[in-house]
Amino acid sequence: MLFSISKIILDVTTASAEFGTALDLRPGLNVVKAPNSFGKSTCLQAVLYGLGLERMLGPRVETPFGHALKEYIRETPNGTPFPVQASFVELELLNAKHERLAIHRDVKGDSDRRLVRAQITHSNGTTERRDFFLHDPGSAQREDGFHHFLASFIGWELPEVSTFDGREVPLYLAAIFPMLFVEQKRGWSAIQGPFPTFLKIQDIARRSMEFLLKLDVGERRRRRLEIQKNVAALESDWAAARQHLIGRLGNLARLRNIPASPPKEFSSAPAVEIEVHLEGEWITIQDAVNYTSILVDELETTELQQTEEVAPLLEEELAAAQVEVSQLEASIDDLRTEMAVSREEINENRKRISSLKSDLARNLDAQKLEKFGSRLGRSVSDHTCPTCHQELDAELLPVAQVKGMAIDENIRFIRSQIELYEASAAATGEHAKSLQLVYDSVSGDLRDKLARIRQLGDALRRPSSSIERSSLEKLVRLQARLKRFGSMQSEADGLADRFAHIAQVVSDLRAQLAKLKGDDFTASDKNKIEYFQERLQARLSDFSFITFPTSQIRVSFEDFRPVAVISDEDGEIAVRELGFEMSGSDAIRMKWSYYLALLDVAVAFDTHHPCFIAFDEPDQQAIESKDVRTFLLETAKFGERAQVLVAATAEKIAGFDSDLVTAGANVMNFRGYTIGRRYSDLLGR
Repeated sequence: MLFSISKIILDVTTASAEFGTALDLRPGLNVVKAPNSFGKSTCLQAVLYGLGLERMLGPRVETPFGHALKEYIRETPNGTPFPVQASFVELELLNAKHERLAIHRDVKGDSDRRLVRAQITHSNGTTERRDFFLHDPGSAQREDGFHHFLASFIGWELPEVSTFDGREVPLYLAAIFPMLFVEQKRGWSAIQGPFPTFLKIQDIARRSMEFLLKLDVGERRRRRLEIQKNVAALESDWAAARQHLIGRLGNLARLRNIPASPPKEFSSAPAVEIEVHLEGEWITIQDAVNYTSILVDELETTELQQTEEVAPLLEEELAAAQVEVSQLEASIDDLRTEMAVSREEINENRKRISSLKSDLARNLDAQKLEKFGSRLGRSVSDHTCPTCHQELDAELLPVAQVKGMAIDENIRFIRSQIELYEASAAATGEHAKSLQLVYDSVSGDLRDKLARIRQLGDALRRPSSSIERSSLEKLVRLQARLKRFGSMQSEADGLADRFAHIAQVVSDLRAQLAKLKGDDFTASDKNKIEYFQERLQARLSDFSFITFPTSQIRVSFEDFRPVAVISDEDGEIAVRELGFEMSGSDAIRMKWSYYLALLDVAVAFDTHHPCFIAFDEPDQQAIESKDVRTFLLETAKFGERAQVLVAATAEKIAGFDSDLVTAGANVMNFRGYTIGRRYSDLLGR
C-alpha cells in the first residue's frame, strides 16, 4: 500500500464539555457502524477534510460537515444543544517508507482553515513539525503547499495535464481521489467519480485513470507534452534571436537561412547568411563587403584635386546621378504598384478562402443530413419535387448533359481548393515581404543619390582653385557603409552558435517526439485493462448484476468507462452506454464492482493506486441485504493488501456483522452518536 490511515480523530470544544471520537483503523476492511444520522458519514468526511479534499465535492465547499462540528452538538438526539466554540480534525497516515504523518486541521477556531499543521515521523525515528497552506495558488506545486507535500508523502509524482483554457497544471489530488473515495451524497451518481469540473482539466476521467493504473500511454503523453513544451520554448528563443538580428540588420538586409522556426539542417552548417540590396540587386553581405572595399581602396589611393581639374568628371557624374535618380523614382513607382497588386491579391485570396470554408461547412452539413437519411439535397437530381415529393415532368426539368459532383466529391474538391488558395496566399505574402525590403532598399539608394547630387552641385559651385571634396565625402559614406556591413556580420556571427544550438536541440527533441507519436497502448497497458475487465465481469456476477449479461460488459479503451457490447443476429455490434440502461440498484452494483476491480488491478500489478478506498453508505437504492453482505465480505478478502473504509447503517448490516468480524473486518460499532465525550489527543498537546 502506498498509504493507509491508522487513526481518525474529531474534537469539539463547548463551554460545558469536550466531545470527540477516535477511530483506530488497520489494513483490511474497516466498518464504521452506527444508526442512521448518528455521524458515520462525518467520520468519513473527516478523511476528506483532513486531506484538504473537501473541494472535490464542489468549488464552494468550505467544510463537508453539518452542525456538529460548526454550530452545536448534542449528546443524545433530544438532548441539550451545546454551542461549538472550537473543533478540529486529525488524521494519522502511514506510507510505504514506514513514515508517519499526523495532520491537524481546524474546522472552527482561531486559525485559518487553509492552514494545515503536520508532524512527520521519519523511518529513522526523527520527528519534525511543519505548517502548510491549502486552497491558495501553489498548494499543489510549491514546497509549503500541503497537496505538494502530501503527493510526495504518498509517493506520487503528479503529471502535468492540459486545461480547457490552455494552461498546464498538475493532475490535482482532487481529480484523483474521486476514484478512491465514494462520498454519500454525490459519489454514487456516476460510475466514475464524479470528478470536479471546476478544475477545467481536459479528459479528467481518462487522465486520472491513466495515472492510477500507471499506464505507459499516459506516461508517453506526459513525456510528449513535456517535449512539446521544450520545443515551444526553444522555438520562442529562436524567434526572439531572429527578431533581434533582423532589428540590428535594419530594413536593407534579409536573412537567407534563418526561417521563422528552427530548420533541421542548420545545426550542421551554422553560418548565418545575410543578403543586402546593393546597386539594384540582392547580393551576399560578403560580396557587398568586397565590392565596397574595392571602391574605398580606389578612393583612398586617389589624390585630391582642384575643382577646376575635376569639373568635367563631376559634371559627368552629376548627369549620370540624375539619370539614376529618374530610374530609381520609376522603380519606386513600379514597386508601389506591384505592392498594391500584392495586397489586393492577398485580400482576394483571403476572401476566396473564407467563401470556400463557408461552402465546405454547408457541404459537410449536407453530408451529415444525407447520412441521417435526408433526401432533400438529392430531390432535384431524382426528378422529385422537394416540397410535395411528386415526380416532375421532363419538360420542367431538362435532362442535364453534365452530371454534378456528389457531396463527397464536392467536399474533396473544396478542400483541395482551400489548400491551393492558402498556399497561394502564403507565397504572395512572402513575395510582399520581399517587395517591401526591395522598396526600402531602393528608397535608401534614392536618398543616397539625391545626397550625392547635392554634394556634386556644391562642389561645382565652389571656386575653381578650391580642393574638390565630393570624393572625400563619397569615401566617408562608403567607409560608413563598410562599417555597417561589418557590424551586421559581427551580429550574425555572434548569434550563429546560438542558432546552431537551438536547431540541434530542437532536431533531437523532434526525433524523440516522432518516436512517441500516437496513443497506442503497450502490451503492459493492455494486460492491465484486460485484467480490469475480467475482474469487473467477475465482480458483477458476484453482486447479482442483471441489466446485461456480464460477458457483454467491456472496459472502453477511450476513457475506461464500462460499456455494453451487444451483437445482433446479423453479427452487427452495438456499443451502448450504461447510464440510463441500468436500474438504480444495478448502478450501485456497477459502482461496487468497478472500484473493487480497480483495486484488484492495484493488488496484481504495479500501479499508482494507493490500495485505499472509502465507501460512504454503500447500501444505496434499497439494494438487497444479501448483495451488501457479499460486497462487504468480498472487500474483506483483500486483507492486509489494501485498506477499505466503509460507513454502514447499523440496521442494514445487523444480520451479518458477526460474519464480517469472522472475515477479519475491523467493525467499529456505535450505539449512539459517533462523536461522544473525551478522548486522547494524537499530537499530544
